[in-house]
Amino acid sequence: MNCPKCTVELNDGAKFCGSCGFTLATAPPPPVAATPRYQVGKLSTDPVQYITDVQAMMASTNNAVARVTAARLKELWASNSLTSSQQARIVAISQIMLAKKFKPRPHFEMLFGSIVNGKNLAKLK
Repeated sequence: MNCPKCTVELNDGAKFCGSCGFTLATAPPPPVAATPRYQVGKLSTDPVQYITDVQAMMASTNNAVARVTAARLKELWASNSLTSSQQARIVAISQIMLAKKFKPRPHFEMLFGSIVNGKNLAKLK
């Protein structure tokens, strides 16, 4: 490796140039992986926390369609178009799906997409 300032050859692991005194940038430590907010296999039974958990679960798939589906469900959830009993039923179905080891993609994505489309497109009550 050569000094970026004076081009003198440097020893491996050098922290500065012995010729011109240029301080070599040390590589930053590798980034620590962020702890995911979503715990695999966990969705809250509280409707407010549930929708937050859904967002995190679908984001963990790193799939744009899954994220959009979760965002559309969140909009529906916040619009008060779903009654509290409907929300409770969705939470209960999700808990059953988790117990059976269903996956965010395709299973939950299809469930959430069906709920949103049923309510918005088909105007189901």
